Amino acid sequence: VAGLKFGAPSPGGIKSEALDPCDRSLQDTCLQWAVEADASIVGEDAPAKLNIRSLGSGPKCLVTIQGLGRCSALWAKLWTGMAAKGFSVLAVELPGQGRALGRSLSTRPAGGPKDGALLRAILTAFSTSEVCVIAEGGGSGAFARAYASEPALFGAHHVLLN
Repeated sequence: VAGLKFGAPSPGGIKSEALDPCDRSLQDTCLQWAVEADASIVGEDAPAKLNIRSLGSGPKCLVTIQGLGRCSALWAKLWTGMAAKGFSVLAVELPGQGRALGRSLSTRPAGGPKDGALLRAILTAFSTSEVCVIAEGGGSGAFARAYASEPALFGAHHVLLN
């Protein structure tokens, strides 16, 4: 996708005693990408660095986006359950969040926040369909902006937490 540069995928499982053996085995199949977005997507915030984990390979896609100061591992147990039920799962750590290096995206850049455009580009890169979103805090804002500009990209069921 134009504007996104993906690093090579690496193992991206969460190491946690809270995961049972079945969850741990699914987590071992998780891949992680370091991604950089350029000015065509994030404007003056370029280069913006983010982190994406993927798990599963079903026709429906669950996207989790954590809020400020959180790591995508917040929903690790949910990922494994949804992957076991046939969902593709994408855990997105926006710039400056979780394992994503760098600074957060500006909240008031010229033209408005760019996190919605960034989320749309990520979903396009992964060729997602029937997307359901679970988002918290700032992740909810990114989803709302992406949904407002391209509602056809998303399914009908979403959970937003504040």
